[in-house]
Formats: sequence, structure tokens, C-alpha cells
Amino acid sequence: MNNHQVFEYQTIVENYIAGREKATLVLRNVGPRAITDEAKRDQVYDTYRMLLHRDVFTGLLNNEIIFVEFDSIDEAEDYATNFPRNPGDGDPDFYILAEVYGPNGGIEYHNR
Repeated sequence: MNNHQVFEYQTIVENYIAGREKATLVLRNVGPRAITDEAKRDQVYDTYRMLLHRDVFTGLLNNEIIFVEFDSIDEAEDYATNFPRNPGDGDPDFYILAEVYGPNGGIEYHNR
């Protein structure tokens, strides 16, 4: 008999957000973190430094995944427009996965 329980990442994210009951933007630093050319990486991060709030930028610079809470789904979706609409939208080095979850933990928007 097993005395453990397995959770998938997506389930943990949805349960966490539902427990907080806040609209949440989940950001995954996909493109910039994979850049090996230092000059190109600096160019990408300099662009995001101009577009994003300082705490969001710092979070993405230091982590692969961050969670940003908002008062409404509309605010979270509006902030998500700072990122490419999908992986093929422009230079892939700029792609950051953006997912907006409603207060119930259900996904409302994504740029996959």
C-alpha cells in the first residue's frame, strides 16, 4: 500500500491560486533564460526592464517561474499584454509564457 500522494505541477498551481482567491498571472521565463549570447540576453532583459514593474522584472531575472497577483482578471490579462502573444510572435528569445488564472484557479488566458 502506498502512503504518498502524487500531484502534477498544474494541479498544485490551480489549488494554490484557488486558495488565495486572487486573479494571478503566472510567468515562466522561457526565452530569455535560454539565451547563451550575453549581448543578446542583455538586449532582451533591457527591453523587459523598460516594460515591467521592477518587482516583476527582478522576479523574472532571478527565477524561472513567478506568480503575480491582481485584483481582477482584466488587470492580469492587461499586464500579460507585455509579453508575446505566442511562441511564434516575433523573436523567440523574448518569449515568456504568460497564464492568467481566475480566483477559482481556472485558467482564463494564456499565450501558448
